[in-house]
Amino acid sequence: MAPFERKRFGISGALLAVEADALVVPVAHNAGLFWRRRGFLKRAGTIEVVIGKPITTSGRDPKDVIEEAQLFVDDHTSALGA
Repeated sequence: MAPFERKRFGISGALLAVEADALVVPVAHNAGLFWRRRGFLKRAGTIEVVIGKPITTSGRDPKDVIEEAQLFVDDHTSALGA
């Protein structure tokens, strides 16, 4: 997968979080620019990470939790140039 490609998040993590009434902390980064998935070579560079506010899951639909996390990651990853 190329750095600018994004896969949709799976639902299993959100299901677990909702069932456990746990918070979900969204994290965006630009590591794909330097460390390609399944790539042998790693390029030097500075990886930037943005950690979002915890997302509450209590009484929510897992699909809504995923959507909120995906929006955060997409918005911030774009700003990081990834």
